[in-house]
Amino acid sequence: MHDQRIYTKFNEILQMRNDFKKPGFNWVNKEKFEGVFRYCLNSLKEEYRMILVNSYFEQDYQFWWLDYFCKSSYYRKRFWAIVAFVRLFEMIYENSDACSAYLNSFC
Repeated sequence: MHDQRIYTKFNEILQMRNDFKKPGFNWVNKEKFEGVFRYCLNSLKEEYRMILVNSYFEQDYQFWWLDYFCKSSYYRKRFWAIVAFVRLFEMIYENSDACSAYLNSFC
């Protein structure tokens, strides 16, 4: 996959998640989206999950990663965490009608 497409898709996913949090924003697919989002995040290996959560969801400290990685390792691992998340999200969410019964057991 092309790097820019991955980042674009990841940003679209993050934007959809933020839109769902707005008051009065009512999408029929909100519950499905959140279920798939949580499932994908929890399915990543621990290191990738830590990177995504701390870099995009719990942004308490901008340079949190300095305690764990050198700069080049962080950026490389962050890229691969995004790739893994986007690929899994696309595979499940876009085929969610076929997977909905399975995913409902996780929601």
